[in-house]
Amino acid sequence: MKNRPGFILMIVMMVLAISTIVVTQIFYQGHLYNMFIPVMIEKEKARKIALAGVSVAVAQLSLHDTFLVKSPDTEDKKNDSKDEKKEKIAYAKNLLKTLLFVQDRWQTFILTYDADGIDAQLDVCISCEDGKLNINEMYDFKKHTFAQTPFASTKDFFEFLGTSTKPFTKNKNMFEGLEEFLKKREEPLLEVTQLLQGKNLDEFKDFIFYVPKEEPSTTPQEKQEVKEQNDKKQKLYLADLFTVETKTHRLNPWALSHSLKLILKIKPRNFITEESYKKEIEELVEKIPSLDEIALSRDWDTYLKPIYKIDFQSLPKEVVPFLSTKFEPRLFSVLCYGKVGHITQKLLVLLERMRTKEGESISVKKMYWL
Repeated sequence: MKNRPGFILMIVMMVLAISTIVVTQIFYQGHLYNMFIPVMIEKEKARKIALAGVSVAVAQLSLHDTFLVKSPDTEDKKNDSKDEKKEKIAYAKNLLKTLLFVQDRWQTFILTYDADGIDAQLDVCISCEDGKLNINEMYDFKKHTFAQTPFASTKDFFEFLGTSTKPFTKNKNMFEGLEEFLKKREEPLLEVTQLLQGKNLDEFKDFIFYVPKEEPSTTPQEKQEVKEQNDKKQKLYLADLFTVETKTHRLNPWALSHSLKLILKIKPRNFITEESYKKEIEELVEKIPSLDEIALSRDWDTYLKPIYKIDFQSLPKEVVPFLSTKFEPRLFSVLCYGKVGHITQKLLVLLERMRTKEGESISVKKMYWL
């Protein structure tokens, strides 16, 4: 009896060891699960909040003017045409007010559980695509040369860009080899990011989509301090300089992009309060008789100089011919940040404004999760 081996004790020890491993593994999996699930729930909520930013942008850009809807009762056509003209002018002015006030700026919406059913933050930034250069319209991919226009040279424009962007690209001419890259293509670009394939614009690989520098969650005083610091180190953004979505090679002077403003040496605006800035814009726009009747050489200093703080004579001669005299903003890019807890989801949407038989329509043309 004393010489029998203790195999039972060994089996018990092995069972205990295996049980300990199994229990420990279950504990770790359960712990990770409890940490992972709340994060995924917050992430999904943040995505929904970011998507809600699209509805906010559509609501701001939709003016729902009656002239977009044809009335079946047209007894007095002359009066109708006069009223329609007045309403078109009012529509353009209202759209311009909205655009000038919201463009390239963060709009922050704080959501609370008591009022909205969730504690979250939504940040929206609206930009106009009509204030960017359409690379497809400025280059002829069939003839493999810069497009010819009766009023100016697009090649001179790109040479001007190469020189003007040097202060932002460590004194490097970013567009020196752009023509060689475009010559190798047989069809227009589908996305602006395809320009990065040429390796001439490597400086833009970390600066593709425009993001306002000041943090959306800071106070007005903190925003101003951050803004003053960032003004010294401004960056150009590839998709803020070029676009492939518009149908013209011209630029809307009322909606110049952030990157183009830097190239034209237009400094960012400073304002004391939101109310004072909004009042200033409203007073300025009300002075404009009709946006379609503006001549830039005659009216720039009257209407656009107060906005950009630069007179018409100071504009580069390579840029002036490409400025449009029509105010027809049609495409808008909307950057949306949805924040729930510690999770932030970022969304970029391209909106297209159209006129239909039923009236104005704004549709989502493209969507990017960043």
